[in-house]
Amino acid sequence: MKDNWKSYAGIMLILGAFIAFNLIYKGPSDEDFTKAGISILTESNQQNLLYDIDTPVMILYKTNTCNVCKVFAPKFIDFAKRHQGKARFIVADPNNIDFDKFGVRAYPTTRLYFQGKVIEELIGNGSLTSFKKKIDDIK
Repeated sequence: MKDNWKSYAGIMLILGAFIAFNLIYKGPSDEDFTKAGISILTESNQQNLLYDIDTPVMILYKTNTCNVCKVFAPKFIDFAKRHQGKARFIVADPNNIDFDKFGVRAYPTTRLYFQGKVIEELIGNGSLTSFKKKIDDIK
């Protein structure tokens, strides 16, 4: 019983680090995405952005409150910069569009669409190598 304080102290330390991360690191802004050539998906522009028959469309579904999204988003931005012209890159946030109609249940979710069909999907933080291969196979 005497050593319980060590467990509590460890938990408090982890909780404090989590809170500090949320207060300090906000993740990329919409401006950071647009500077990288990534479109912001909204209800008003979804028809124009999503339904391109000849070009793959890669979408990052994320939220501003998701820590994994904050860490993964710079990787998505870097990928989009390196593959500009091979695909259309879009970021979606539930503040701008209803995720339910896309069947998104976890964040971040990254999907590659071609001709209206999902051809690759990643849920969480992971490698985008398979997306590169799919994009290269299409182009």
